[in-house]
Amino acid sequence: MGSLAIPFAKSNFNTENLADKQVTNPQETFSVLCLGSGAADWDIKKYPQDKDILLSGAYRGQSSILINNSILVDCGITVPAALDIFGVNVDTITDIVITHTHGDHFNIESIKRIESKRSKQNKLNLWIEYRAASYFKTLEKDTGCAVKPVKCFERFSINEIEIMPVEANHFRADTGEQCLHYIFTTANKSLFYALDGGWLTTKTWNLLKKIKLDAIIWDATWSSDVYYCIFSHNSIPAIHLMKKQLFKDQVLIPNSKVIVSHLSKNSHPSHGNVATNMKTEQIITAYDGAKFSI
Repeated sequence: MGSLAIPFAKSNFNTENLADKQVTNPQETFSVLCLGSGAADWDIKKYPQDKDILLSGAYRGQSSILINNSILVDCGITVPAALDIFGVNVDTITDIVITHTHGDHFNIESIKRIESKRSKQNKLNLWIEYRAASYFKTLEKDTGCAVKPVKCFERFSINEIEIMPVEANHFRADTGEQCLHYIFTTANKSLFYALDGGWLTTKTWNLLKKIKLDAIIWDATWSSDVYYCIFSHNSIPAIHLMKKQLFKDQVLIPNSKVIVSHLSKNSHPSHGNVATNMKTEQIITAYDGAKFSI
């Protein structure tokens, strides 16, 4: 769980101002394309090139989304193929935002491949936690991107979207980085992207309680018969508990979308079964190629 040693007040994120923006300045919705919805146990060597197989949920690539055709969140090995399969023009991508540098979310060769296929003169911006950026010392040279170090609870903006990196209950030892979730906010919409991670840390929860979310994309690695949610990933029972509290505290409201992703192959072998069970809980199950309007 997250440490309480750093006072919450140190964050420069003004949640009151954010709430005001949400009410007073209408703006277009987020468009989200799911480029991968799987956990790390899906065999990338068997990743299908058949669009229909991916759309059926029968196979999942490494978890990633594309926001408004311009912001790519995470970039594992299968992402460049997914961009091709789902017909994304890489020239529309301006930025890549990394949650953490485990291999199924961050692959230097994949990032380099995307950058090399773009015809635009401006480099892609690569947003990555500052200690991870230091660990990968030749990242700009290796990817061809402009590296933008990120610090937890220090906001930044991309294309008029305000982005707040928050603490994730997830861990990578060798880089020394803080794994991150992200809150994406326009004038009146907020999307919380929470992959990978287990229970919300206290600092992240205290921040969320001050805003309202139009959608959350949630780590659902484990099924209902395993309880590893305290060890870096959620299970379905953990999501049910947190969802209930989020609605109770009005962080989520009746028309908010709750979407689960990052599903383990071993825990969730059948997309149809998961989707049916989740639908009864008013939860949407992501699949590769899924599109969401938020």
